[in-house]
Amino acid sequence: MSKSIQRAQSKVEAHNYEIRKHVLEYDDVMNKQRSVIYADRRANLEAKFDSRTFMRRRSRARSTKPSKKRAGERAPSEWDLEEMVNRARTRLPIKTQLDRRLI
Repeated sequence: MSKSIQRAQSKVEAHNYEIRKHVLEYDDVMNKQRSVIYADRRANLEAKFDSRTFMRRRSRARSTKPSKKRAGERAPSEWDLEEMVNRARTRLPIKTQLDRRLI
């Protein structure tokens, strides 16, 4: 009986160790993401903007509003995926190449 309790205890401890190991890995990822976001935030806060820069950014934000006809109002087979990817690239820094078979 004592040996079976020890085996069970060993399995539970090994399982808990794996859980703690994964939590630590997730925490490391979160810290890396947090440092990137904070660095971007700091750069934006320390940037010197004049009224022309502000107006350029404002007009650029207005010109990139989505059209009235959204992709969700059409069947997926009718979506213009290339246009969607190009619009996404204007807002997000996408660095990967997309498979042309998907577009």
